[in-house]
Amino acid sequence: MADGRWRDVQPRGSVLDTSLSLQEIKRLQEIEVKPAQFHRESCSCDPEYSSLDSGFVQPYQPDRTRSNMGPLIQMNRKLLSLFGVISLVYFTCFSSLRYLHAETVFLGRHEHSSQLHGTKVQFLARDLQSGIDYVLADSDLTTRHSPFSTFKIPNMLIALETGVSTSPDHWRDWDPVKRPAEEFWPDVWKQGQTLDQAFARSAVWYFRDLALDIGTEAYRDYLTSWAYGNSEVPEGSDHFWLGDTLKISTREQVDFLEKLVSGELGVSRANLDSLERASFQGSQASISLHGKTGTGPDQGGAWEGRFSGWYVGYLRRTEKRPVVFALHVSAPSFSALRSFRKAFSLTLLQDAGLITSVQFEP
Repeated sequence: MADGRWRDVQPRGSVLDTSLSLQEIKRLQEIEVKPAQFHRESCSCDPEYSSLDSGFVQPYQPDRTRSNMGPLIQMNRKLLSLFGVISLVYFTCFSSLRYLHAETVFLGRHEHSSQLHGTKVQFLARDLQSGIDYVLADSDLTTRHSPFSTFKIPNMLIALETGVSTSPDHWRDWDPVKRPAEEFWPDVWKQGQTLDQAFARSAVWYFRDLALDIGTEAYRDYLTSWAYGNSEVPEGSDHFWLGDTLKISTREQVDFLEKLVSGELGVSRANLDSLERASFQGSQASISLHGKTGTGPDQGGAWEGRFSGWYVGYLRRTEKRPVVFALHVSAPSFSALRSFRKAFSLTLLQDAGLITSVQFEP
């Protein structure tokens, strides 16, 4: 169970071999009593079905000129052996079933009905220490959505790995002619900034400039190797993650983050550390919170309609492996999800017993 998931010991229908050879039967007839044998590794155990098929020897015909105790001893020993095997099967299956049921824990929606009014929320958290998935009941974890600014997590790594950004302090000037400010832009976007600052401020223009320098082929290569959603990047696009072709599901976000924090993306330690610093959002006790929001209109350019958004990230723990999580929400407006995304994610992490408080010190 190295990956935290239960597996069959053997394929279904394997046979427990207790049969004896002709030579062994002849020895038994000479009252050389041997206990029945079995192969533990051939025991089949499955949470839905278990089989225990045994090939027994023919009934022993005792030599009347000798003691009748031999067959009795043999029978008792065989019964004890069979009982031991049945016990092994039962307890192995039972413990595996308990683990299987513990692998996914569903978090209730009903107690949060007042907070969820008018929204559609999907949530998954994975404790990499225990292998348990915590799922908000009735979540759709497989439908893909635009990642919006949560894509800044892989985007920052790709920029650093390709050398397009030489460090988190890599400076870019804002060109208001090339990237004219839109009505919804905050003031902190309307200036030059470093990669670190652009990540923290979620400055769209900075990452669109990066995309042109990184190039389509590099994106396709990295996203495909990382199994990041559908990995679809149109030729020459600088906005494919903003309500365009690139899509990712809630489960795929968590799978990606698991590979990220487990060091399985083939990214340098220095660049992972840079992302770790940029994504830091506070700490409590021995836990540090790392995350990124993302949002956009459900209908491109319809700023007065429904919005969809994300909060994705991980909990770094000093004495345990991390927890990775993702929340996707569709809400009546941007204002309805702006603060909700992060706040409700922390509420669910607390419901799961993964944090003790929703308060994190900066």
